Amino acid sequence: MVKRIYLREAESKDYEGIEKLLNEADLIEDEFDFNRKTFNRMLKKNRGYYFVAETKDKEIVGNIFATNDGGYCGFIYKMAVSEEYRGRKIGSRMLKKIIDKLDENNIPIIYAHVRRTNRSSRRVLRSKGFEIMRGYYDKKPVDILCRSK
Repeated sequence: MVKRIYLREAESKDYEGIEKLLNEADLIEDEFDFNRKTFNRMLKKNRGYYFVAETKDKEIVGNIFATNDGGYCGFIYKMAVSEEYRGRKIGSRMLKKIIDKLDENNIPIIYAHVRRTNRSSRRVLRSKGFEIMRGYYDKKPVDILCRSK
């Protein structure tokens, strides 16, 4: 039986589920990259820009974070979907929610940083109008995808 997936704004209580998902997706570089204190501070600063996808049983199976500079650029990061739930348009739904929120706030340019090996995220972003630019962070190749109105 296919479980229904719900999207909602992330809350402080979601920390453990998100941390587990990000670890599984290899999206946590070190203890400074993602921890409870930082997560709560980011939630407070970026209300309305952090979402989770969860099952009826409250299992977190996807998340996406975003922020913006207040007038010009938005940034999407840490988009992940549990391997078991991939291929069900969860990433597309979360991405649409973030894009709609940034559009609602008149943010004309949106960037997403994605590892070059993360083909599924690149595919989803490109399907939403993002174009690939090249970049490096800490000598790890990443693609910087950009969407502008």
